[in-house]
Amino acid sequence: MCATCNPSQLSPANTWTPLNLALLVERLGGAIVATHSQSGIMGHHMIRILKERGHLDLVKGLITVEGGCSLPNSGLTAAEILGRTRGSVAWFAFYSLFVLAVTVHAPIGLRSVLNEWLGWRGRSRDFALLLFAAFLGWTGMRAVLGVFA
Repeated sequence: MCATCNPSQLSPANTWTPLNLALLVERLGGAIVATHSQSGIMGHHMIRILKERGHLDLVKGLITVEGGCSLPNSGLTAAEILGRTRGSVAWFAFYSLFVLAVTVHAPIGLRSVLNEWLGWRGRSRDFALLLFAAFLGWTGMRAVLGVFA
């Protein structure tokens, strides 16, 4: 049973596994936790449990690969997550670097695809990719600033 979760009745998998993950993070003195696919919600419940126990600071990062966003199901809100990223220079630097990498590498990969699949070559393709890179950089940094500020 979870009073802050929606729905409040939890399956056994979302009770014992997240509790054991939380206990492990506490024993380790902190960790970056990665979940995959259907275990994504277990990571979110682990966050809720650590928050309830006053040990949320022990989670240095939560990586959810191919998992759904189940914050309301695990008793968390987006405001709580944003509260951890706002004003964090480390977070800002990391994700700014990520946006820069995407801005450079996505158009490079797309250039080959356009060449091989469509036979599109020349300056018009390169100009279109430059505009695409600018779009990625602009929207990416807007997102970073939105979460940071």
